[in-house]
Amino acid sequence: MASTYVNNLRLEEIGTGEQSGTWGDTTNTNLEIIGQAVAWGTRAIANASTDNITIADGALDADRCLGLKLTGGGQACTVTLLPNTSSKTWFMYNATAADLTFTCGSGANVVIPAGQTKVIATDGLGSGGVVHDLLTAVNLAGTTVVDDLTVSDDLTVTDDLIVGGDIDLEGSIDVNGTANLDNVDVDGSFAIQQANSNTPTLLVQAATTASDFSISGYSDASGAYYMLGANAYLNSGGNNATWDANENTAAITLNSRTANGMEFATGTGVGTTRLTINGSGSVGIGVADGDVTSDGTAARTYVGIIGTGNRGRLNLGSTAVNGADSGVISFVNGANELGNINMETNSGVQNAGKMYISSTDLLTINSAGGVVFNDNSANVDFRIESNGNDNMFLVDGSADAVVIGKSAPDTTISGGTPSFQVIGTGVAASVASTRRENNAFGAALIMSKSRNTTPDNYTIVQAGDTLGSIIFIGDDGTNLDTYGATISNVVKSGVGENDMPTELIFSTNSGTTTVAERMKVQHNSGNNVVIADGLTLTDGNLIIGGAGHGIDFGATGQGAGSPTSEILADYEEGTFTPELRDALAGTAAGKANSSGRYTRIGRIVNISFAMSVNSVSGMTGTNSLNLTGLPYSVNSDSAGGGEPHAQILSFISPLTSVDYGGSIILRPNNNTASCEIKYTSGGANTAQGAQSLQVQNLGSNPYLCGSATYEVLAGT
Repeated sequence: MASTYVNNLRLEEIGTGEQSGTWGDTTNTNLEIIGQAVAWGTRAIANASTDNITIADGALDADRCLGLKLTGGGQACTVTLLPNTSSKTWFMYNATAADLTFTCGSGANVVIPAGQTKVIATDGLGSGGVVHDLLTAVNLAGTTVVDDLTVSDDLTVTDDLIVGGDIDLEGSIDVNGTANLDNVDVDGSFAIQQANSNTPTLLVQAATTASDFSISGYSDASGAYYMLGANAYLNSGGNNATWDANENTAAITLNSRTANGMEFATGTGVGTTRLTINGSGSVGIGVADGDVTSDGTAARTYVGIIGTGNRGRLNLGSTAVNGADSGVISFVNGANELGNINMETNSGVQNAGKMYISSTDLLTINSAGGVVFNDNSANVDFRIESNGNDNMFLVDGSADAVVIGKSAPDTTISGGTPSFQVIGTGVAASVASTRRENNAFGAALIMSKSRNTTPDNYTIVQAGDTLGSIIFIGDDGTNLDTYGATISNVVKSGVGENDMPTELIFSTNSGTTTVAERMKVQHNSGNNVVIADGLTLTDGNLIIGGAGHGIDFGATGQGAGSPTSEILADYEEGTFTPELRDALAGTAAGKANSSGRYTRIGRIVNISFAMSVNSVSGMTGTNSLNLTGLPYSVNSDSAGGGEPHAQILSFISPLTSVDYGGSIILRPNNNTASCEIKYTSGGANTAQGAQSLQVQNLGSNPYLCGSATYEVLAGT
């Protein structure tokens, strides 16, 4: 079943069984859409009489934002809110120069004048839909604070009204209750007097020779009772004003001695200055000038809080024990707030709070010292510069990626945007891990896999899962999505606790769109490495270790015989020193020189030798001659039930006058590293090598040479 978008935010509702393998991407997009639906956005209105604001299906769209600033335009415009089947609320700020009329059907519309904001909502009833002005007939309970208030009709206040700014009244005002006025500009006389009394409690009058401003408290005949204080004066020709706590002791003194400024002092007489406002508007608390760093920039206004013995301290907060907000420091440029620092409690906990930088929580510092950047998951970047790189560290808010070295990530690597990227030139494009520790352990690159999505929770992996991969990709002129090579670790069957059988697979690209497996290191012990397309060594040796192991020719064709092994387990070349003895362990002949070479292939040994004998002293003349000192012992298996492997002795001279008939041969002795020298006599003899060559058959100082092939003992 295909996806639908019938909800008010036009989120994609995935059909049952659809989008296997990609539902996470769709869900992430839906979550971003929900975040956008409560965020601030900007939309340009066409310079035309009509325009549409349309919420897109399943995609990010500024038209969906809760707070929407409308720019552009240039003439009165009717804006249709689509689709008219969605019920949606907007805080619409008309920043254009003309009125905008909002409609969604044949029902009522709402007009937002240029430069004004309204809260509007659509009812989602289709072609007969209505646009509602949600601030119609609003009942504001509690205290409502208004910066500037313009009333185009009657204003009725049934309770207290507190105005923090100026009130300019062109008509009459009738206050039946209490009016708290911060600043009052009265062109004429203004009197407030007690009931049943002709004496004013507060008198403001035109200038006289006595004073410009006078506040008098009521006193009895003896002057012993004061309601506000005995006297308060601000003289046009003097330099101070004093509130007296009683007749003669000064409690607070306002001095105008500072040029074009004012000092506030406490104590007796002129008192001790506590607060100073100078002619530049700088405020000093505990110090004469707020410009405590002597910055001296005339266009700036300074506030300095300096303690006399301890630190200066500025307290911002609420009288509510568990108030949500403690205080805010706002940074403005004209009427525009550039940012703020505010502190609020942790869910109403009195002694634990969080500090935010800007109203969107771009930086949060909690009471435990934890720091969070972009706590509200806004689409913003976080960047750290180094001495030589403007983008030493970048968190890209829109791509959800961390980048080292560049201002934006690559977005086509393996078909997407990896969450961590190092981009640069030279060694700056490298990642290094160095372990500096006085032990045997080194640094490690760890890649792990679990089927559980929650950290520190575990679900066993399955055969065929990839634990990790190293992927090599090159720019093909279009993107970074074509693999050049991969190294992957794949799970095999038999996974259990402390048991993780895997194969390591090496793949390369031979000039196609994909890579193919070239070598595999298997998990079993009988067939460890598989190479797909042959092995070429340009230098060095192929070393095979371990008895019984070698090159397996099992994949080749077989002859008519019965093979017992197809593993070439050994190859060896070397030298040996042959001896001539009268019996296997008999006396050795003296030699002028003796040398031998051998080559072993599998279990077959080929030998060649030469020897000059210069003495047979001590040898028994009737004993048979034996060539000993072979590099390996002869196999004990007989060939066809007879002799193992008889071999020809190439040359021996001189010999005594005996009828040798045919050839002289070497007959290997079973289980020994020796061969007996045999010959074939003349006459009717049919057995080759039936006669043993004896010591007495040798002439003076004989020379012998030859070669032989024999089979070694199994397992050697």
